[in-house]
Amino acid sequence: GRHTFFMSIFSRIFRTFCRISSPRGFTLVELLVVVSIVIIITAFVLVRHSRFDSSTLLRSLSYSVALSMRQAQVYGTSVRGFLQSGTYQYAPGYGVYFSTSLGCNGIPNTCYALFADVNGDQSWNEGETVSTPILGRTFTIKSFCAVTAAGASSCYTNDNNAGNDAISSLVIYFRRPNPEASIYTSPAGPAYSYAYVEIQSSADSGARSVKVTSVGQITVCGLNADLAAC
Repeated sequence: GRHTFFMSIFSRIFRTFCRISSPRGFTLVELLVVVSIVIIITAFVLVRHSRFDSSTLLRSLSYSVALSMRQAQVYGTSVRGFLQSGTYQYAPGYGVYFSTSLGCNGIPNTCYALFADVNGDQSWNEGETVSTPILGRTFTIKSFCAVTAAGASSCYTNDNNAGNDAISSLVIYFRRPNPEASIYTSPAGPAYSYAYVEIQSSADSGARSVKVTSVGQITVCGLNADLAAC
């Protein structure tokens, strides 16, 4: 692995200095050179390790979002009860809700809602939440978009520039008995062919997207992937 490679280099340098040094041991210059090399290698490994961890967590979170969508699809196509006010309700559909106004622990764009559509309005309402998955403090929802068959997209982008946002919420909805996805936005738009949610890390490890099509296909895209080809 990478760590073994660096340790091998260090061992060779160390043995070389040992051979050329006098019986008195290392000179000050030799010691400073070795210490400098160790510091540089350690810093490089730590930076790479941090980015690797962030990239791995980003991938895991993307699959968690995809799993929430799959749960909504499974719940929406089966007769699954939802406990509301002490009574089991049988919602006609389930969905996943993303919104600019939804945040967790006081931090916006860090969570979303899996909900049971008890009142049948095909949207999320207070009291219909099944779960609220949290992305974590170092991960946020970068954007969510709905795209028509012609390629026209309506998006929200987490860039502190609300004037450029065409939508403020996105609902991926599954209604019994069909596994197809219905895609809704606020404000309401035309019929959409697919939607995607993009997740990013503050550790500069790129972004990953979860894409769901109107036929119910759910895909986790590669790092910084082209959404049209995903």
